[in-house]
Amino acid sequence: MSDEHEEYIAVLKASYDYIPQSEDEIEIKEDQLLLLVEKTDDDWWKVKPMGVSDVQGGLVPSAYVESVSAHWTATWTRRGIRAKL
Repeated sequence: MSDEHEEYIAVLKASYDYIPQSEDEIEIKEDQLLLLVEKTDDDWWKVKPMGVSDVQGGLVPSAYVESVSAHWTATWTRRGIRAKL
């Protein structure tokens, strides 16, 4: 495991597929796991696909994602991904 840690606010799961409409958005697929990097505003959140280090984050509609359980998040935190508190 690498000594570098990714920082994020929460772990999310995509509720729906989303096709980007502009260059600052990213495509997500239903049930895909995502790291919440920034709550840009109430409607758009910056996310990054979980477990994919070479992909830049992008915006997705906040209504297209949901939080995953705290237990699941803690398991991944122990594996080298660090949550922002």
